[in-house]
Amino acid sequence: MSKMDEINKLREEINEFDEKILDLLNKRGEIAKKIGELKSKKKIEITQPVREKEIIERLKNLTTILEPNSIEAIWKEIIGACKAIQGSVFKVGYLGPQGTFTHQAALEFFSKASTEFIACKSILEIFENIEKDILDFGILAIENSLQGTVRETLDLLILKIWWTAHQ
Repeated sequence: MSKMDEINKLREEINEFDEKILDLLNKRGEIAKKIGELKSKKKIEITQPVREKEIIERLKNLTTILEPNSIEAIWKEIIGACKAIQGSVFKVGYLGPQGTFTHQAALEFFSKASTEFIACKSILEIFENIEKDILDFGILAIENSLQGTVRETLDLLILKIWWTAHQ
């Protein structure tokens, strides 16, 4: 058997496993959908960060060949995809354009499968869009290498905290 024949045989095995993994993910998604329906009826929040962390930590401890950080990245997206099936998609604003540090931070923190990332032109726009319920979250720098402390972010945070406390 040639080297390419060996590689092709192994690739066929991978294809079979990929199909089995997809089948299991579809079944997981069906169960997540049922859980989402129950949560909706009982008025329970879809996103359960403690449960998500428990799942990921348990699986990181079970891995035998994949690195724990790979398990975390994979399951973050699987959980995100299941939250999207349940109807939970976050709208996250960041100080644009794509590729900025705030965009990178948003991509690092939120699942791509259950998040709509929205570039904003200013810090104020992010705050205003959260206030108007256009955004669920905003990613902003409180410090940067060019200007140090980002006073506008801190000022608006203080104002938001004060305003919320006095409502």
